[in-house]
Amino acid sequence: MEKLLRKTGINQSLRCLLIVASLLFGSSANVWAEDTVVDFSAGLPSGWTKTAGTTANTSYGSPSTKCLQLQKTTTINSPVYATAFESLKINIDRSGNGTTLTLSYQIGSNTAVDIKTFKLTASNKFSEETITLPAAAQVSGVKFILKSAKSSYYVSKITLTPKTSSGGGEERNLSFGATTSFDAEVGGTFSAPTLTGVT
Repeated sequence: MEKLLRKTGINQSLRCLLIVASLLFGSSANVWAEDTVVDFSAGLPSGWTKTAGTTANTSYGSPSTKCLQLQKTTTINSPVYATAFESLKINIDRSGNGTTLTLSYQIGSNTAVDIKTFKLTASNKFSEETITLPAAAQVSGVKFILKSAKSSYYVSKITLTPKTSSGGGEERNLSFGATTSFDAEVGGTFSAPTLTGVT
């Protein structure tokens, strides 16, 4: 099959497409990056640290959900992430006496900056909160901080979505001319695309 692909030139053309895609996106974004899922069902995840207060591995809500309990005035920190994220989803609930849970970010030794303070209504049911991160937090080297106040909040999962925008610049396009499709069968023909907008 490899010999047949070489004979038709399809294999070489596909390699060219991968190179072109790298030129288009590789230096400014990871288009194919997957979400980072942080699971709190077994307690404080690997790499996360408690800097104040008390945490407990527990189950809470209806239906019962395994999660991490942040008791009164508790703070936990994520590891420093090499990936730049543009948004996150957090699954949380609060106790009957719970008041607020604050999400912050920190870059290096700079002062932590609050992103959002959650003030849920006690419902005994986890809710998924979606947060678009501020531009200043959408960088490599970010750390996230969660801090509860007065009484318990419960965290079951955080999903971090990588930044995928190209970061601006001149528009770049692939042109296939009059060809809108091609036959990928052995013996088919394929015209290499033309890249525009790159100097």
